[in-house]
Amino acid sequence: MSFYRTFMVDPLGALKGNLANGIQSQLALLFSPVISNFYEGNWVYFTADQASPMNNELLVYFMPSGQSIVQMLPGLSQTADFTSDGWTAWVGSLVASEVYVSQSDPVLLAKLAFHELMHNRFLQGNSMHSQQDGLGATSIGPSTPLTPTNIRTMAAVIQNPSQQWGAGFLFSAVEKLILSHRTTNRKPKRIP
Repeated sequence: MSFYRTFMVDPLGALKGNLANGIQSQLALLFSPVISNFYEGNWVYFTADQASPMNNELLVYFMPSGQSIVQMLPGLSQTADFTSDGWTAWVGSLVASEVYVSQSDPVLLAKLAFHELMHNRFLQGNSMHSQQDGLGATSIGPSTPLTPTNIRTMAAVIQNPSQQWGAGFLFSAVEKLILSHRTTNRKPKRIP
């Protein structure tokens, strides 16, 4: 048996301090009962830039509130809804998920990531909410439980191949350069 991998990508530095470590631990705990019949264990990898998940592995971006990397998914015609806590979109077989970081509770952020990864794996929009309870419901809080229904339905699809969009870091690198240029460059001096 092998290990299941989930990737967390924070391209614009939304996760401050030790927040990423806390989310990693919590997300690994959430995935443990889902993967236990198929894998030895699971690893949650954190990176500030690129990730290369295999066919059945998952990737979630953590973005500052009001910014979307998923919106850059090639061929996507939808726009992000920043009134929600995250978003998952797909074009054909290419899938991308993100969580908007508006607070610093690692338990809640891990649960929101798991919720978005449920959308990702099921390839379902809001219709998923009527078929799920717990972390698949419409509203997620720090005390929302991972339920037997969540575990059973995610386990049923966890090994299915899906193509995660890992190129979001390229767009974020450009965004970082633009933001850096705006904050570090002053108005040019006029030379007489």
